[in-house]
Amino acid sequence: MIIKNIISDNYFICGRMKSNYDKLTEKFGEQLNKVRGKVLDAAISLEELSEEADKLNEGKMLRPLFCFCISRGEVDEETINFAASIEIVHNASLIHDDLLDKSTVRRGQVSFPAREGANSALLYGDSLMSEAALLCLEKCGAEKTKSLMKAVKDMCRGELLQEQQKFCGAVSSDVYMKIISLKTASLFRTAAEGIRPESSKAGFAAEKCGSAFQISNDLEDTEADAAAGIYTLPYILACESESLADVFGRHRVLAAGRGLELLDEAKKTVLNCPEEFGEELITFIRYLQERLLGK
Repeated sequence: MIIKNIISDNYFICGRMKSNYDKLTEKFGEQLNKVRGKVLDAAISLEELSEEADKLNEGKMLRPLFCFCISRGEVDEETINFAASIEIVHNASLIHDDLLDKSTVRRGQVSFPAREGANSALLYGDSLMSEAALLCLEKCGAEKTKSLMKAVKDMCRGELLQEQQKFCGAVSSDVYMKIISLKTASLFRTAAEGIRPESSKAGFAAEKCGSAFQISNDLEDTEADAAAGIYTLPYILACESESLADVFGRHRVLAAGRGLELLDEAKKTVLNCPEEFGEELITFIRYLQERLLGK
């Protein structure tokens, strides 16, 4: 009943809103362009990645947007550089993900590992990670760099845990939540820790947003992930209810509801502390709600 009510409430919210993502990109358009420029510079600095540079800027820039939202909309040059460092780490992780998953397509085009080979993909992904660390250290200082590298470590731990669970039919929802907390929510937490180190509530909201975002991604790839031995939340919920027949039906809705519950927790935290957060973070949360509802 709780999940049903949350889904109903969020259908109403999303139905009466225009695109929350567009609102954020309009508000932070200038800052996002600066981030794109720095991401481009990092790729071009590695000559062999120059062809990949434009592809690296084709994403939605959600992590930089979250940085800007968590900063209450007060975006200075250090925040822009930190956001760019986080996005570069994310892009490096995509190259590594395609390598680990043997993916041949990324954003509708041939993936970097498929085009350049596994060895090159590993080395270029590592090189991008180093570019992110150097940018962060030079422009943002040691503390933010330490936080960023902790996120890289967490991402690796999450990938290792996921690898250990492949084709393991006994994966629990708790293990799944731990994996996505390490793999995906880590960079959102880093944004909060680096920009709002004084606010534990910012870290709480970041964890919920990052995990909900990954759940929304997993709703799109359930079939392919299951075939590869990676069991995401819809599949796990179906196993727990011993009803595999509708793994891609009712349990997908239940998984979306779980994500909406996380966002509801984040939203309540933000709304209860108006002195700490601006309307930008609420808009970001609403955008994630739209993703989960397939808007």
